[in-house]
Amino acid sequence: MKFKNNGESVQVRIKEKSLFGGEGCRWTLVKKGEIVDLPENIGLANGFEKVTVTEGKIGKTKVETKQIDYTPDDLFLKELIAINGIGEKTAEDIVTWGTKEKLIEVIAKGGNLPFRDDVEELLRGKYGN
Repeated sequence: MKFKNNGESVQVRIKEKSLFGGEGCRWTLVKKGEIVDLPENIGLANGFEKVTVTEGKIGKTKVETKQIDYTPDDLFLKELIAINGIGEKTAEDIVTWGTKEKLIEVIAKGGNLPFRDDVEELLRGKYGN
């Protein structure tokens, strides 16, 4: 499966079978913006984005197109991390708690959010009326 690294460069450990029948491991450096072919569990564990590769033709030339698979949670997570004062861990906690729509609904009804006061204030400022 193809993955794209949008973060900093990272060393990834990959299992591989040796020519002599045993199993070994190798380390590979995945640079920022690089697209690599990795097992799904390794790509997801390192926070890489899934990329779907399809082949097509332009005239007689074969071309490869890449489609990045986003889920609404991925987009919401990135939106939360972009808010100054909300870190990655807190953003992950918010996404685990619920969706963007649920957050907007609770804020619109004046309900309580199960987060620290400063985080709740930032969320109400961003997603409130």
